[in-house]
Amino acid sequence: MQIAAIGHNNPPEPTPIERAQDAMAVLASFLNETPVITEGPHLVEAKRLVEHATGAMAEMEAERDKLVRPLNEQVSGINAKYKAIHNSDSKKPGTFDKVLLELRARLTAFAREEEAKRARAAELARIAAEQAEAVAREAERIEQEARANAAVGEVDTGVVEAIAIADRKFAEFEHASRFAARTEREPHSASEAAPATR
Repeated sequence: MQIAAIGHNNPPEPTPIERAQDAMAVLASFLNETPVITEGPHLVEAKRLVEHATGAMAEMEAERDKLVRPLNEQVSGINAKYKAIHNSDSKKPGTFDKVLLELRARLTAFAREEEAKRARAAELARIAAEQAEAVAREAERIEQEARANAAVGEVDTGVVEAIAIADRKFAEFEHASRFAARTEREPHSASEAAPATR
């Protein structure tokens, strides 16, 4: 007959979580039975329960830290490896982030330069349109003067030529006006509108 070794029937030691749950149950029971601390024994028991609860929580936290620490170190290693290249935290960019930021900076600089070119081209087109209008208005004045002179019987006033010049100058003015408007809206537009007549 074989005799069982001593201690084989002992239940396993409770885990820190189980001890914390037991301490919480005792504390809950005390709170239910003692709504108000009014006497010395209650005070002594309350202090003992505080120490017991604090110790149980510390033991549970120590076990949690022991289990989690290797995982946290592993996570930190993974994060360090990946975040050195790309980090979603814009305050700590990785190498890839910095390269992309450089490209974006260049794109921004290009866009600003293009906008400045567009503004310069639009301004030049506006000035050209104003000048073309002044020339057209002068040609119109000359045409009207030639017509008036012909109306009072003056010979060889050049009315036909004045009309042709005025028509041409107004067509140039309208073309310049359309080009200025198009340049303001679409700086790279190459399409040309047909010249208009007065």
